[in-house]
Order: sequence, then C-alpha cells, then structure tokens
Amino acid sequence: MRFVDAHLHTDMIADAQLQKLVMMGMEAAVVPSPHMFLGSHDAEAMLKLWERFLSLEADTAQSLGFQAYASLSVPVSGLTVEEAEECLQKLSEILEHEGPGRWVGVADSHPAPRHGRGVSAPDETPSLLAIDLDVVKR
Repeated sequence: MRFVDAHLHTDMIADAQLQKLVMMGMEAAVVPSPHMFLGSHDAEAMLKLWERFLSLEADTAQSLGFQAYASLSVPVSGLTVEEAEECLQKLSEILEHEGPGRWVGVADSHPAPRHGRGVSAPDETPSLLAIDLDVVKR
C-alpha cells in the first residue's frame, strides 16, 4: 500500500524513522509550519525555518525515498504584528518565485494578531487582514 502523510513534522523525526515510513509505503509528506512559535523567536527565525522546509527537509526527504512538500503559515503566537507583516510579505514572494513542487499549501494561522508577544491587538487586525488578502489574490 502506498500513502501520503498529510501532516508530518520531518524536522522532529529521526531519519531512521522516516526510512521506516518509506519502507511501509510512504511516497510523500506535507511538512507543516509550526502553528505555535513559542520562546524568544522573531521573524528572522521563522523565515529561516521556512527556508529549511523548502530546502533541507525536501532534499533530505528525496534522499530517503519520498517527496516532501512544505505548508507555510505565520504562527498564531510568538511574533509581533510587525514581524507577522514581514513574514506575510516574504510568504508572498515565496509564492510568486519558488518553483512548483517545493510548497503545497498556505495556512492562515494567526487569527488574533499580536502586539508585543502574545497580547491581542484587535485594532491592528484590519492591516494584517489586508496583507493576507493581498497574498491570497496573487
């Protein structure tokens, strides 16, 4: 039986375990971005993580015998509003310029924009929503 794992955090699993999944029939996997970005991280860390998913994780998967596709999202917590906007801008560039097959999905995972780190700022929701809509339209 061949299968696709629709939610596999390849960055958290040893290669030996991934090889076992391939031996059991896994042909491909979707590698999701974290929905919670806890700790003292910033936009730069999130963008490096996306690059890891689009390059290292995809290349490693191919060497192990399966295809990995990234699902990119802006986390629901851990970033300031400005950092979320920076990530959304970069996401727009990735969607516009990355070749086919490196990413498979985009998720909106910041329902409550953050002011500071973890404090809701409802008055800033329209600005992030406008950026989200612009990304989706492209």
